[in-house]
Amino acid sequence: MDNTIRVTTIGAVFLSIINNGQILGAITLALISMTCVFVAILLDLNAGVRKSKKRGEFESSYRLRQTVDKLIKYYSALFIALIIDTIQIATFWNLNNFSKFTIPLIPIFTIVVALGLCYIEGKSIFESPEAKDKAKMQDIAKLAKAISKVSSPDQLAKALLNHTADTFLDEADKNKEQNE
Repeated sequence: MDNTIRVTTIGAVFLSIINNGQILGAITLALISMTCVFVAILLDLNAGVRKSKKRGEFESSYRLRQTVDKLIKYYSALFIALIIDTIQIATFWNLNNFSKFTIPLIPIFTIVVALGLCYIEGKSIFESPEAKDKAKMQDIAKLAKAISKVSSPDQLAKALLNHTADTFLDEADKNKEQNE
């Protein structure tokens, strides 16, 4: 009998939360934000495919894997924001219901993260392919310069490793700047 009372009480609390229009509004806002990020990723993928076809580049599954990796990273960030919003909304819901507060229940962290991710995707869509090509050409020139200074196989291996490490660090710095 004691367990029945607990389950019924938990069910009543759950139903009162679900029937709350503010909670449903917050859930709707979070879902819309997440959907917008997904659409932005698809638009970027489409733009990337069009740009590569225009330049006559070979399309491979590598680019699709990159898109899947991007989806995983972006949605990981979104779910973390959603967890924070869930805590925030639950706290504000309790304050609204059990005190004299009237704080709106908005998934603000999810919305801010989604806006940031959509901005990154929009920037990528409108980025010119020439800018990417220029960066690649500079990278090739840098590698050629390093190779021209080589006089032994050991130096060649060292130059290639240094170049690879520098390229990796440059890419990590770019990603860090984009995420900030």
